[in-house]
Amino acid sequence: MRNVVNAHYLDTPNGKVHFYSCGDNKLPTLMLLHQTPSDGRMYHDLMLCLSDDFHCVAPDLPGFGNSELLQPDSFCVEGWASAVRYLIEYLFVTAPDSKLSLFGHHTGAAVAAEIAANTPARVQKLILSGPPLLPETVKSTLINSVALPDILDDEQRFQYYWQKVNGKDPAAPQSIALRETQSAIELGDNYPKAYQAVFDYDLENALVNLQCPTLMFAGDQDALQPYLTHALALSANAHRAEIGNTSTYVCETHPAQVARLIKEF
Repeated sequence: MRNVVNAHYLDTPNGKVHFYSCGDNKLPTLMLLHQTPSDGRMYHDLMLCLSDDFHCVAPDLPGFGNSELLQPDSFCVEGWASAVRYLIEYLFVTAPDSKLSLFGHHTGAAVAAEIAANTPARVQKLILSGPPLLPETVKSTLINSVALPDILDDEQRFQYYWQKVNGKDPAAPQSIALRETQSAIELGDNYPKAYQAVFDYDLENALVNLQCPTLMFAGDQDALQPYLTHALALSANAHRAEIGNTSTYVCETHPAQVARLIKEF
């Protein structure tokens, strides 16, 4: 029988964390961490592709999706990583010596790197899709591009974000752009703050301190693809994979291809 994706909540010190799971929990655990402004839903099809080999878990980071954010100052890479670590310990409560594989895409790649670098005893393998290691000039441009003008009404706000989200990959199914647009609107002021949180994080230091085998990739149409070589050069045990002519939505438009990379790594 085909696996299904289930939804759960976990109480943490900083509120409820909502997460999705798929696959037998006796299989090796694979944690999947999402990009901004998305949430765990972006991994639905990918989890189904992986569920014969992994117990897949995809949380909504605090402040995203259905996860709470009780402490606004924890809306940062370190804060998100702390919540994910709490979830990991919950999953491994009966197997304290277990390790998992971590997959992160864009924002999720920064969070995954933070966990792997600072909790090496828990991470067996790391897969980073589009690690956000950007020059300062590019960071400032991106922050300005997601800042929402105050003068927009609800309809204008929707159109504003729709154009930005859809512009990342006009060929992607509109259902993805619609969900991402709604997620951006729900984030409100936290949308640009999420970008700033990633840019404030010392991702370079985390990559230098990685100990586990690491796989990195970014599609040819992914805005972060030009910076992948730098990220790879920082990690002594990193390898590059090719994913072809794909975009920021690669996990949803090409789930079988991404699943094959993960399985073969």
